[in-house]
Amino acid sequence: MHSSVSPPPPSQAPDAVPPRTAGKSLWVVSGVCLALFVALALWVWLDGAPRYFDWDLAVSVSVQALDAPWLLDLMGGVSLLGDGALVPVLTVAAACAVLLALRAWRAAVILVLLVAAGQAVKTSVKIVVDRPRPTATSKEVRSWRSARETQSFPSGHTTHYVVLFGFLFYLTWAQVRVAALRWPLLILFGGLVLLVGLSRVYLGAHWVSDVLGGYLLGGGLLAAGIACYREWTARAARGA
Repeated sequence: MHSSVSPPPPSQAPDAVPPRTAGKSLWVVSGVCLALFVALALWVWLDGAPRYFDWDLAVSVSVQALDAPWLLDLMGGVSLLGDGALVPVLTVAAACAVLLALRAWRAAVILVLLVAAGQAVKTSVKIVVDRPRPTATSKEVRSWRSARETQSFPSGHTTHYVVLFGFLFYLTWAQVRVAALRWPLLILFGGLVLLVGLSRVYLGAHWVSDVLGGYLLGGGLLAAGIACYREWTARAARGA
């Protein structure tokens, strides 16, 4: 694993990341995503019965019409890393263990904070909005996976995947230089982020607007987390 990461210059901390984009841009992206998330949450909250949009139902019916055993297995597998409490915790712990082994302790700290923030915000919003799951409000939507929570907005899986695998995607893009490892990791992390939203709709666990909320919330937190990480490592490099 050590050979997959380019060695830092002597004046930099082990997990320092050279600047690539202006930090202000990340904060703008974060603010826009979170503002859109708040607007969508208010729209869902004020929508009233039956607590889903016409386009939510249309998308769910269309996606679930793609009925194939292999697709069900794929969508279930994509969602697996966000199911329950134990699997996500173990996944985060494994990611942090790798980062610490690579002496990227700042990245591990930011990763834990991002995941914790995502869980705290999505849980709070779920309680306030109190939107029922698709199968509780529409007989046209099938469900292949029982949910631990009754609230639907936003999608917790989507939020979790964006902050966790999105941050790992960024670290891989910024630091891993060996192509044989870099591109498979980018495809893995990027694929999980992109497919988790589809999987939640296909499995009947969420409406597409729930998924959109998860992407906006996760994206806003992720952009802020990357901005903080870049500033932290830059300061460490200057003070070295």
